[in-house]
Amino acid sequence: MELLLLLSSLLCLGFIFLQDVKDRSVSLLLFIINFIALGLLHYLKGNRQLLIGHIAINFCILTPIILVLYAYVKIVLKTSLEESIGLGDLFWTLALAFGFPTLSFMVLLAFSFLFSLGLHLVYKSKYTNPLVPLAGYQSLFLLLLLVTNELFPGLSLYAI
Repeated sequence: MELLLLLSSLLCLGFIFLQDVKDRSVSLLLFIINFIALGLLHYLKGNRQLLIGHIAINFCILTPIILVLYAYVKIVLKTSLEESIGLGDLFWTLALAFGFPTLSFMVLLAFSFLFSLGLHLVYKSKYTNPLVPLAGYQSLFLLLLLVTNELFPGLSLYAI
């Protein structure tokens, strides 16, 4: 069961990366499947007694981030949130919040942003579209990390 969920998540992450980089648009079905797969992996591999608490805390962490982002977009950029950040970026972040314990979630979120920034700085001259494929870059980051996590079983993203 765990292997099937992991493979489902890895496939979804790969397709999210490819679609977002190529089209700056990702199928909602990929986010839904990934959301379910990561959530079930969290349930199966993590501490079940703390599962709901981890998810609640993760969403409490995300709420002020999204509110600050919304305020910045409205006040500084004077545009709508939909024009500044893709819906897929939000869906990806929600799946991450649902799929990992709080400490892992915070580390993964921060490092996925840094990974995305690094990739964007390297490859931005090759893109004609000015939008950053954030969900795609973050999906690639998580894909690589999940594969690494499976190759080195002593390191567990769910043990924290």
